[in-house]
Amino acid sequence: MSVDPRSKALDHAFKLVGEYFFNWAFMEGRLNDLIGTLLGMDELQRLVACANLMFRNKITIAKSAISLIFPPASEEVEHFCRVLNQIDNAAQQERNTLAHQPFGVADDAKEFSVKWYKVSARDKLHFPKIIWTETEFYTRFYQLDAWATELDKISKACSERRLVIAMLDTGEPTQQNALLGLLGSQPPLQIPPHNSDIPNANQDTSLESSPQQERE
Repeated sequence: MSVDPRSKALDHAFKLVGEYFFNWAFMEGRLNDLIGTLLGMDELQRLVACANLMFRNKITIAKSAISLIFPPASEEVEHFCRVLNQIDNAAQQERNTLAHQPFGVADDAKEFSVKWYKVSARDKLHFPKIIWTETEFYTRFYQLDAWATELDKISKACSERRLVIAMLDTGEPTQQNALLGLLGSQPPLQIPPHNSDIPNANQDTSLESSPQQERE
């Protein structure tokens, strides 16, 4: 029995699209890990919470929680949020289209390509042209893997930061001095006493203030 060459082409398209979503799911798992780290969840708590969150809500929670444990204007917050914004943009502009539109092989392309048949009808009916070459797929695979690696690094930095804050809550100077190296050049965030306002950028957050109270 002869094999339809178009069937082989479709199989290859299925492989590329499937690999994209595999890499996306792996990267999203690292985002879930970050949320668990930031909120101090155990594994089961993280699984329950993240299973009930839309992707954009995960990004919002991660950015907000990061701003609570790092000084808001710090380089760390700026970098972490930039990575999260890049991922969010990819979710809105690429991932959602790929997940909800039919696709097939682009017959008229010079390089093997996949074409999505998107319909847009918000203001007027039109059919956006969305074609990814095989090279573009692999570029996105590498980007998703890079984001997953970056999220792991952010999780590690946030875990170390939470450890420092917890140790500073004990009010023991020797522990403070021992752990300051984990923070790089950025001084640790002053933890306000119960029922007081979180300090803003204009308030003194130096280590010379009185011992800090346990953070809720």
